[in-house]
Amino acid sequence: YDCTRSNPISIPNSVTSIGDMAFAGCHNMTSIVIPNSVSNIGKGILGWCDKLTSVKVEEGNTIYDSRNDCNAIIETATNTVVAGVKNTIIPNDVTCIGDSAFCNCTKLTAIDIPNSVNSFGSGTFSECFSLASVTIGCNVTAIEGHVFNGCSSLTSISSNFDATSKNRFVACPVPAPTSKSRVSSSRFAK
Repeated sequence: YDCTRSNPISIPNSVTSIGDMAFAGCHNMTSIVIPNSVSNIGKGILGWCDKLTSVKVEEGNTIYDSRNDCNAIIETATNTVVAGVKNTIIPNDVTCIGDSAFCNCTKLTAIDIPNSVNSFGSGTFSECFSLASVTIGCNVTAIEGHVFNGCSSLTSISSNFDATSKNRFVACPVPAPTSKSRVSSSRFAK
């Protein structure tokens, strides 16, 4: 999508599918509304959208929603965040953060993952260069590879899950936790 001059982005109701990285790099976009006609959304659609602070799904969409003004796109049937931005607040009924949901969200500085979340897809927070602090709820049982790949500012992870498997923290200044225990910022001080 060529978004060099367009803000806000206007998606026609005739659109049914939004492809991978469709709006990636729309640096000046401040808001987006996904119409109720959209039934398929690809990965990484909001990467590098540095000024984006308002994400809404039009009421009546049977596949996606943006419940509780969370500033994210959620697949309704699976309670999976498929796209988020720097000011997303993950609702307490979300169970999964999908593949590349926050990938290249370069202005995200901190995120709280509620206890309802039990899994992360691959590359969830990849290349979130400004991400410094993550709090992960206690019910996470599955984390795919490269979740924090390239998160070069990451200095604090607070969690109670087993993060010992490899490829979770590639290119991060924070070492991966060594056991299933409370992980605090002091443990990962630079």
